[in-house]
Amino acid sequence: MARIDTMQIYHGSGAPPALLEHELGWDYTNKVLYCDSDESIVGSVVPGGILMSIVAKTAAYTVTSSDDMVTCGAGNETFNVDIIAPIVSKIYYIKNVGTGVITVDADTTGGSTIDAETTQTLYQYDSLTIVGASDASEWWII
Repeated sequence: MARIDTMQIYHGSGAPPALLEHELGWDYTNKVLYCDSDESIVGSVVPGGILMSIVAKTAAYTVTSSDDMVTCGAGNETFNVDIIAPIVSKIYYIKNVGTGVITVDADTTGGSTIDAETTQTLYQYDSLTIVGASDASEWWII
């Protein structure tokens, strides 16, 4: 399989009409990812050919197991990003791109922590990278 270094992303009205709502489509010839959604759903290919799911949020959000990266804020919003129960080896990247304060909360599922703390605070341009512990007991900051 050829390595893909760059790609284009189309969503909403830019997606081919054959796609169902929220369905992804990949054009290998033209290196284009299609998503029929009006959500802020984007993706990227990083060196080595890994496709990451990136979501941009400006209000409270609970991550899903299919998310990889969450960018938070566009202005001065202050809100929570709730983390699901730890998944062994799952990595999340969370970045505050706004000017508000983002609280990453691991305790919404009953006892989960991030490096023994229930919350982590992200100020403007702060980021947090966490991985599920080997026994799924907590999230570790890496």
